[in-house]
This record gives sequence, C-alpha cells and structure tokens, in this order.
Amino acid sequence: MQVELSVKIEISDHDGYCSGNECDYIVKTERKVVNVPDTYKDLKVKVGDEITEHDWTKETEDLIPQLNITESYYCNNSEKSIENGLMIHDYRMTVLSAIIIDAEEEDNDDQWI
Repeated sequence: MQVELSVKIEISDHDGYCSGNECDYIVKTERKVVNVPDTYKDLKVKVGDEITEHDWTKETEDLIPQLNITESYYCNNSEKSIENGLMIHDYRMTVLSAIIIDAEEEDNDDQWI
C-alpha cells in the first residue's frame, strides 16, 4: 500500500527584478504517491483510509517553489495575495488529503503524478 498526497501550493511572486512589479497570486494542486510512513505500517490501515496526523514536510520538500528572493524587494503585493495572507515573495503549502491507495511499494524515489 502507498499514500496519495494532494498538495495545494499558493505562491506570491513575480519574474524579474523588483522594481514596482506586482507579485502574482498563483494557486496549483499537485499529487504525489509516497510510501506509507513507518509510524503507520504497524497499524491496521486499509485502502481508502486517510492519514490525518503526519508531518509530510520531507515528502513534499521537492515541491518548494523557487522564489525571486535575491532582489531589492521594491515591489508590490497583489490584492489576492494579501487576501490570502501571503507576503511578497512568499508561499504556503497545504496537504489537502493523504489517502491510502492500493499500489505496490517501490524502492525508488517517490514521484509526483
């Protein structure tokens, strides 16, 4: 068995030099299949169960966006970013679901699908 993660990524950023540019608010959702965490392997979990208490930081670190953070910060934040609680050159990742699926565990690295 494996776990299918659904992750919401919110980004407030822009391309290019910070000179009056406005940070766009971008939202996307990614899915990834990972191995069942060790802490759950001995529990009686079955296909369709949702894992609600686990820190998925390690499994999602490859999704951290590259932000325009080496610039001067003379840019503006969009209204959408402000409404959603993001600062300039900021991001937030939220695990929407982590559901056990019927898939064989593999020894290779986890993959985004």
